[in-house]
Amino acid sequence: MNIWELAKRKLSYESLRWKLRLLSEELRGLDFTREHTPQEIGTDPIISVGYYSSGNKYLKNVLKSLAISPTDNMVDIGCGKGGAMRVMLSFPFSRVDGVEISERLAAIARKNFQILRIPSERCRVIAMDASQFQDLDPYNYVYFFSPFFGVVMVKVIANLLASIERKPRKVTIIYNNPTCHDEIVGTGVFRKVGEYPYEWGLQFFVYCNGRYNGNE
Repeated sequence: MNIWELAKRKLSYESLRWKLRLLSEELRGLDFTREHTPQEIGTDPIISVGYYSSGNKYLKNVLKSLAISPTDNMVDIGCGKGGAMRVMLSFPFSRVDGVEISERLAAIARKNFQILRIPSERCRVIAMDASQFQDLDPYNYVYFFSPFFGVVMVKVIANLLASIERKPRKVTIIYNNPTCHDEIVGTGVFRKVGEYPYEWGLQFFVYCNGRYNGNE
């Protein structure tokens, strides 16, 4: 069997798994996996991307390496329907919250977590523009799955830096498909402390701020 036949078999297998996952979710009233374009969810394709769940084994591997504790709080910026949040909630975070510009996706995420009986004290989804979200003080973990492009990321990171100025602390950024790497390290506050593989040849980058250097 040559490499192309192997590749086709793998694609067929992945397609079958995806369809079975969709069916399983539909039977339970859940909707984490189905993908959407920016046009379908009413966002601007010039500054934002569509929805694809990154809640999978690759994210689990990153989180397993980070010694998550019950004193940690995570915010998923650009959380979509909550696929990554679902994985995060299997770790001992005190809170896992999400910010999502699409009212439609935010409503689906809330319904998903209601069906899963996740208490609101542990998980909430906020429908708003990430660049306007400034209530970052409770969080020491931030997650991005390449949700938007540079102009928005610059504003989001500025809000995060203002939060760290108000409340000095170690902050860890987990960035899946880090298209705005330069905007993050260009602040002079965050530096990359780790790399992890993701599917399709993409990567996670992990960053920590300043003097912590990822060692505390």
